[in-house]
Amino acid sequence: MRLWPLLLLLPAAALAQDDVWDDDEWGDDWDEEPAGLVWSGFVEAGIGARFAGDPFVDRRGTLEELRGRVETSQQTDAFTVELKADVGYDSVENDGIVDLRNFTLAFSLSDDTDV
Repeated sequence: MRLWPLLLLLPAAALAQDDVWDDDEWGDDWDEEPAGLVWSGFVEAGIGARFAGDPFVDRRGTLEELRGRVETSQQTDAFTVELKADVGYDSVENDGIVDLRNFTLAFSLSDDTDV
């Protein structure tokens, strides 16, 4: 009979439904905003080359790039700041990359005026 291994798992499945550890919910820690600026981002690299030579181009490399993004934001009662920028270097073009994607500074001058 090939079903007997499945029958052995039934008590384990029933116990898995109970909260054996009696854990509470995660709580409200996730709802709190972190203090200060919080930074995030990524770094990526790309590399590519031709398998065969090209008589019009003297280099085999078609992609040699290192790029990173940095992001930060902070919101207080007085102001909001957001920044998102890309920086990197492309060695095929022999050129640096700087791209300010987003910069926002917002605040209130009075109850009726926002900047």
